[in-house]
Amino acid sequence: MDPINPVAGNPEALNQIPTSKPPKSQKPLVLIMSVLLIVTVAIAGLFYFQIQKLSKELSKYQTQPSPTPSATPDITVNWKTYSDPKGKYSFKYPTDWAASKDVGLLNDPTMKFILDLQAKDTTLSTRDWTNANVCAKFATPTDQNGCTAYASGPINDSIQFTFLAHYGAMHTVFKNGNTVFDVTIDAREPNPNFENIKDVYNQILSTFKFLE
Repeated sequence: MDPINPVAGNPEALNQIPTSKPPKSQKPLVLIMSVLLIVTVAIAGLFYFQIQKLSKELSKYQTQPSPTPSATPDITVNWKTYSDPKGKYSFKYPTDWAASKDVGLLNDPTMKFILDLQAKDTTLSTRDWTNANVCAKFATPTDQNGCTAYASGPINDSIQFTFLAHYGAMHTVFKNGNTVFDVTIDAREPNPNFENIKDVYNQILSTFKFLE
C-alpha cells in the first residue's frame, strides 16, 4: 500500500464514497407546535366564553334610562291676578271668574260657588283657631264637629277640610306670622258637589303668595 495514496493498491477504496449524515427527524418539533396551537386556541375559547358569561350577568343589572317626563303645561299662566296690598298677598284665578257683587271676592262661571278670604290676627295655632272659630263654633246638633277630617292643603303648613254646616264650604287655613288666613270656596246652594270645584280651587291656592 502506498502511504502517500491510500487508494492505490486498494481498488475497493475507490467504491467507498463518503456520505453525509441523515438529517434529524422534525416530527418532535411539529408535535410541540401542534400542542401549543391547541392549548392557545383552548385558552382563547375559554376567555371568550368567560367574557360572554360576564356580559350576560352585567346586562341583568343595567337599567334603561327613564324617559325624560315632558313638562306639564301651567294652566294658570294666563289667569288674572288678584292682589291685596293691605293684606300683602296675591293669587291667580281663572279668566272666566268674575268679581262678586254681594259677598266674597269672586264667583265661578256657574254662579254656584264664591271664593272668599279672611285674615285674622291670633296667637292660636292653625288647628286651634280652626277648631274654635269654624268647626266647633258652627257645629250642628247632628254633627258636633262640623267639619270633615283635616288634610294637608296645597299651601305649606295648611290644613284643608269641608265645612258641613249650612250650605257648606271648603276651607284651607294657614298662618303667616301672627295672622291666620282662611281661604274658602262657599256654596250658594244647599248640598253642593264640591268635587266639581275642588281642582280649580286647589289650582287657585297653588298660586297664592305673599307680597314683599
